Amino acid sequence: MNLDIAFQTMMILESNGYTVALTRYDNDTALDNSERGAIANACGASVFVEIHLNDSTDPSVNFTSNFYGKKNKDLAFSQTMNDALSSLGIQNNGVGQFANGGLLHADMPSTLVEAVFLTNTDEAKSLSDGTGGRQGQIAQAIANGVLAQIGG
Repeated sequence: MNLDIAFQTMMILESNGYTVALTRYDNDTALDNSERGAIANACGASVFVEIHLNDSTDPSVNFTSNFYGKKNKDLAFSQTMNDALSSLGIQNNGVGQFANGGLLHADMPSTLVEAVFLTNTDEAKSLSDGTGGRQGQIAQAIANGVLAQIGG
């Protein structure tokens, strides 16, 4: 699902005239987070977004959150992305710091997006209904955050 959201986000950004590089294009590629940050650096990316869907043992839990690695480099972008994710219509849990290798190694503003909880009963239904609608909403929110950051 993360890859589907990434592809949809890429299509939205490319339709706005931006070039997008993903750190993987299939489900067979295994990279650690530091390698992902290195790919972003090699591409000369303007921003770096790690897309995740969260999980919990409690199926009622559902909220968005964003994480930054280095405060001076990443906090403003994480706050911008956090604002964009508010459009998903669920609780927004704000921005926090997380010492993730990708966020720490990427030279550009970076954020880790925890969009929704795939273990939430309602989200699970929406994410697996076969329409891709919820993935599209998440992709649009992420694209809106990127566009807000880079001035698109």
